[in-house]
Order: sequence, then structure tokens, then C-alpha cells
Amino acid sequence: MVKKILVDEVGGYPRNLRNLVSFSGSSSTQQATLRSHLDFNYVDNRYYKNNGTGQALLLVEKYSNNGIEHLDKTFVKAYLGARQNILAGSWQKVNFNQISYDELTEFEATGSRWRAKQAGKYRIQAYISTDPQVDGNRTRLALHVNDEQVAGSSAYAYLDDRVIGGPNYSALSGTIELKLEADSFIDIRVFSQNKTDILPGGGLTYLTISRM
Repeated sequence: MVKKILVDEVGGYPRNLRNLVSFSGSSSTQQATLRSHLDFNYVDNRYYKNNGTGQALLLVEKYSNNGIEHLDKTFVKAYLGARQNILAGSWQKVNFNQISYDELTEFEATGSRWRAKQAGKYRIQAYISTDPQVDGNRTRLALHVNDEQVAGSSAYAYLDDRVIGGPNYSALSGTIELKLEADSFIDIRVFSQNKTDILPGGGLTYLTISRM
């Protein structure tokens, strides 16, 4: 089974990519790299073949005077820079106000939200650490899409929902993959039945987003 394929494209638009690259059924992800001299999108940067469970991620590279450029990629990591108080019994937006990476300048630290510059499929992961919880305390983690209200609105998806407690610290986490239109935006919100604090730091409370 082929794990990695390189296609050298030296001129024309790769309309016949389906005929150039084929994948046998597999439960693992296989990789195809397309070298190009042109700017273009190939659908959503994924190639699907209805043959077993085979799938492949298409990595698009452009060769120019600036060297090798990876086209249409998004990677963002934002995190909480200082403790954030969470009131009892209410939803609150997580204030991700520090940015480690933001390749396409899509994260708005002042509003703690990320806006997609282009349509596509994205993987969104959130990890939230809090102070120790009262035994039996209920906490929830939610993703909101295209909704600027800080509280009181419906979540797009609940990423975590648990009853927790313990002497050290507690955490909420979740990952979701979804298709977004250009200019869609997302934010992360938490709920705690009892008052608590979210702990700061790039390894303790963070949000990562990558384009698939």
C-alpha cells in the first residue's frame, strides 16, 4: 500500500488529478504532495475515493522566487494569558487573548474569536483547565458559530459535559471537525455550576484550529 505520493505538475491546471493519483482502501491516512507553479485550490484540499476507507490529504506547494510556499493553509493556536473568573451557573466566553501561531491572521484576540478567511473544512480543538472543583460540580464546554452574544445563546456543539471534582485541578476538552463558509467565526464558552477560575497558560487553556 502506498503511503506517500509526489506529483510534479509543470504547467497546466491539474484537472486530471483523479487519474494521476489513486489510493487503495486503507484505514490509515495516505499523503499526496502536488508541486505546482500556480495558485489554485483543489476543492477542499482532500481527495476522496470510494474504495474501502481510503482517503488522502492533498498538500499543495507552490515554487516561486520566495521558495516553497504551502498554499491555503491555516494553523492557529491561542491561549489564555491570565486567570479568568467564571460565575456560577452562567455561560461565559473563554478569553483567549494570547496568540502563539496565526498563519493567516484570523484570530481576533480582543474578541476572543476566530474568523475563517476562506471556506473549507476545519479541525477545532479546545482544552480548558480550571481550579479544583467541588465534588459533583457540573461543567460544560461549547462551540459557538456565527453568534456574537457573550451569553444566553444556543451552542453549535457541546464538546464536553461532565460532573467532576478533585483536589488538584480539573479540565474540559473536545475536538470537532466542521465545514465553514468564508467569514464564519467561532468562539469557545464554558459553564460551571459553581464559581471557579480558568487557569492560564499555553499548555493549560488553549484553542487550536487547522484547515483540513
